[in-house]
Amino acid sequence: AARAAPRPPPPPPPPRTAPLLFAARPGRRATAHTPPAPRRRLGITLVAVDDIPGGAQVAQQFVFECEGSEKPSCVAEVIFRYYV
Repeated sequence: AARAAPRPPPPPPPPRTAPLLFAARPGRRATAHTPPAPRRRLGITLVAVDDIPGGAQVAQQFVFECEGSEKPSCVAEVIFRYYV
């Protein structure tokens, strides 16, 4: 029996121009049950943009909504840090 050739290593990730750090605050709230296959919508609101040493911090509020539900299924405040 012939041996299969070893698999080549995966390609390296593409280079990023500015490093990005992702962090989550304890501001996430699951407010309603999410049914298995409804139509969903995501609304994003810019909360704040602040200068930090070496970059910027951006805070956004994410609101996940499901069709037919009166309340959003999740509300989360997400913080991104961009370094240059």
